[in-house]
Amino acid sequence: MGARQDRPSDSPGWRAAPRAQPDEMLAQLQDEVRRAADTIRRLSAAERSKRGINPERGEVSVAYVIESFIVDHAEEHLAQVKGALRA
Repeated sequence: MGARQDRPSDSPGWRAAPRAQPDEMLAQLQDEVRRAADTIRRLSAAERSKRGINPERGEVSVAYVIESFIVDHAEEHLAQVKGALRA
């Protein structure tokens, strides 16, 4: 599920300054998003409905993971960036 701010030990250095320039980070992000989108597009309805067990949320579907762990998670990080810019 990724690192959480209430558990910084999940990701040592999560507060560290970025090492790449903005254009490099954006290019990397764009590549990662493109690859993820390609993978998601190729999933069949049967694959999206497959279920697994998440230790914190219990039984979840692939579709739920995509929506909450990927899309919502990215939106949360965007909000964090916007908030930091207003600070």
